[in-house]
Amino acid sequence: MFSIFRTTAIGAAALALAQFASPARADFIFNLAVGLPPSTSWAGSGSIDFKTASGTSTADVAGFTFHVATGGAGSPQDYALADINTISWSIDSSDNLSLLLSSNLITYFGIYESAVLLTNESGSHADPCVPSSPSVDGSATCFRVPNGVGVTLSHASLTATPVVAAPEPESLALLAVGLAGLGMVVRRRHA
Repeated sequence: MFSIFRTTAIGAAALALAQFASPARADFIFNLAVGLPPSTSWAGSGSIDFKTASGTSTADVAGFTFHVATGGAGSPQDYALADINTISWSIDSSDNLSLLLSSNLITYFGIYESAVLLTNESGSHADPCVPSSPSVDGSATCFRVPNGVGVTLSHASLTATPVVAAPEPESLALLAVGLAGLGMVVRRRHA
């Protein structure tokens, strides 16, 4: 009886510790932020949840929200998963995200349309509001009027911070049971 209890306690503790040492990961969640002036001409924040470590399809994105808060072009405006036009990303083993996301044009104050380009990749990218215009560097927000003329604010830096998941209550309970069992085994040996 004592041997079975000891084996069960040690097994439960080992499982719990293994789960904390290398947690299973189903999603890759990042908080996104574009800085405030004067370092950039506009600001915004949101989050994105990827199902895979790399991809080019919204089918592999579980969720996306972004709010352009300040700046004259295309703000205030909210963007969601359905607003993504193109996307490509990769996440390395250190949880560094490389992202290029461009939204569709969405209605902005009735007759205007706005869009956002979120990237932390170097180089120039197509203006999301006026693709025929010169390309933009960095993240950008923009709006355009019905005749196609628009205003774009670019050169903004995107910061992507990984969200660390908290352990589930069941994991904590399993760890507690395993540690209590180990304590009882040690106590019985010294008794």
